Amino acid sequence: MNTSNIDVITSSKPELNRNFRIERIKAPHISKIIRIILNLNYTNKVTLFCYLLTLALSVFSVCVNSMLTHYSSGETYYTKYLFLTMLLCTLMLLVRIYRKHLPAIKLFVPLLCAFFSLVIVLTFSNVLRFTPIHTIDLTLYKLDLMLGIDQNQIMNWVFSHKYLVLVLRLAYASLGFQVIFLTLPIFIFFSQKSSESFLAKLALVNLLGLTIYYFFPTASPASVLSHQHLVSGQINLALAFKQIHQGIIPSDLGDGLISFPSFHIIWSTLYTYTFRTKRWVFYPLLVLNAILACSTFLLGWHYFVDIVGGWFVMAVAIFVVDVYPKLSYKNNKQKTQTCNA
Repeated sequence: MNTSNIDVITSSKPELNRNFRIERIKAPHISKIIRIILNLNYTNKVTLFCYLLTLALSVFSVCVNSMLTHYSSGETYYTKYLFLTMLLCTLMLLVRIYRKHLPAIKLFVPLLCAFFSLVIVLTFSNVLRFTPIHTIDLTLYKLDLMLGIDQNQIMNWVFSHKYLVLVLRLAYASLGFQVIFLTLPIFIFFSQKSSESFLAKLALVNLLGLTIYYFFPTASPASVLSHQHLVSGQINLALAFKQIHQGIIPSDLGDGLISFPSFHIIWSTLYTYTFRTKRWVFYPLLVLNAILACSTFLLGWHYFVDIVGGWFVMAVAIFVVDVYPKLSYKNNKQKTQTCNA
């Protein structure tokens, strides 16, 4: 045999082996990710699916605004939320890598997911404000009137009682403290199943709320109510929305995020529902959040329909995450028993 041919054959083997090794290294990583996703339980799949859809909605909003409407709020403050989102993603990645060496840090993963979900709302609600669809504030106000609810008259009575206003304002402001101080105990004192259920419902209500806001936008009740009892943050919120859609860069973006559905109602109901098995927390929280629900309307932050919309969104989340799997399990069990019979 010709020695030159032998040299060619032997020299080509290492190169083939090296390429084969590279392909073998890459393929398992991709298949492993797919396998991990497919092996997730139903609750975690709901969480992941909602995160991805929320991201897709924000990208869609940015694309529509870039190609069609070209709205601008002139805001730079929400970039800090984007930075915080990136920081949370980085921390979650580091925890994922080093969790074998630090078993105690496993608690940090779901906690990061919870705050990551909240940061998504804070970030993407500003992006979704560029929706090209007209607001439905007047429709919501008329619906309230059809129900016999005149918000201006009710607020006139409420603001004639200064101590009632003080209690309502304290209750309304309590949501931020609930998010800060109640999220961590959920992952410490509750089972993994309950914690995952909380995360799934949180991701789902955020997705539903943001989607409704984009396709059925509201500028806030301040756009139709009398400004007699409203604070500057409420007035500026409505004014900023109108200015953005008129091509004017607002000087003040106001306070609050979304009117319909009410995220104050959604999140407060979620925390109350989550702590329903811890009675020493549940009953005080139920009273506090009942007052909070009243305050959203009585202080002029939301229409009455916003409250109903928030409860509806929460009811959908409870059905999808908690009720549907149980119904599905019972139906499958009955079918199995019928087949065996």
